[in-house]
Amino acid sequence: MEENTTILKEMSIGEVLDYSIEVYKKNFKKLTILALIFYVPFMMLSSFITGNILGDQLSSLKQLFSSIPYASPYASGFSEPIYDSPNYFLTIISYLMSFFMLVYSITGQLVFEAAIIRIIYCQVVRNNDEKLADAVKLGFKNLPTLIATKLLYGLIISAVYIGVFIVAMIPVVLGAAIFSPIISGGPFDGVLGVVVIIILIVALLVGVVLAIGYFAVKFLFGKYSVLIENKNVTDALSRSSVLTKGNFWHAALVAVFGYIVLYVFSNAVSTGAMAAAIIDKNLFILLYTLGQVIGAIFYPFTTTLLTVLFINLKIKKEGFDLEVKVDRLIEERQRLQNTTYGESFNV
Repeated sequence: MEENTTILKEMSIGEVLDYSIEVYKKNFKKLTILALIFYVPFMMLSSFITGNILGDQLSSLKQLFSSIPYASPYASGFSEPIYDSPNYFLTIISYLMSFFMLVYSITGQLVFEAAIIRIIYCQVVRNNDEKLADAVKLGFKNLPTLIATKLLYGLIISAVYIGVFIVAMIPVVLGAAIFSPIISGGPFDGVLGVVVIIILIVALLVGVVLAIGYFAVKFLFGKYSVLIENKNVTDALSRSSVLTKGNFWHAALVAVFGYIVLYVFSNAVSTGAMAAAIIDKNLFILLYTLGQVIGAIFYPFTTTLLTVLFINLKIKKEGFDLEVKVDRLIEERQRLQNTTYGESFNV
């Protein structure tokens, strides 16, 4: 990649990934400050409460497994295991925290993501460093449209899930009805029936995942269109559909990579913390919370990647790079004219 991170050109999947890493590193300090203000505190509180709940559950499982020898009728002389009573206060707090995080995901998190999109867009396209305050202001300014766009996006994905599940159940039911008389009574009675049912269920799940994935990618860039192109809710989702048409796999593979990176950063330490529950509950809570905080700090990378991907889709679909070059030439010409007229006037 070129050192100049403002050079626009059509990029392959690998180049989009490399370019995103380069832009992310260049803006790491600014993006980390945003994360520490808007995202890390909420994730820290949420993961601490969740970690307490999971710690209690894992401790109960540990005691359950340790009690297995005592279930033997020959072990009547041994004492019964003692189970800790569940912490109902933490359970209630956990439900309240889940509701709070849901509200946060359609308010503060949208402002956070909007600020990231603005910073990256200005860096890549306009060759300037956007101030944090200005980026955050833009997020609050567009918050109502962003909320509506996210809610409509969620409704579309939910409708697709329900519709595909209902439609996919038809061949499953028909298949079970057709194969059931053939299988019953045969030499593989029972075993073959289970195999057929498993195949049908797997096919159903694959169909649902593919359908949801298709529409999730198709309308993924609605909020980017709201912020970058100043579109309203329906126009933004339509723009996303237009940009991904013919570029579905390009967009899908990059997006999947971004979410895999986010998942790894968010859950690598937290998943490993499960083993710590065997040693000490407090150690598990500490490691689980630490893992979620690390993931929160690196959360801006995924948004950075998708912002670069959105710009690249505009380049591939509409020649956006040429448009930017023309705009820069016009701005440079005007600047030179103003400089020349100013010097003539002074003479």
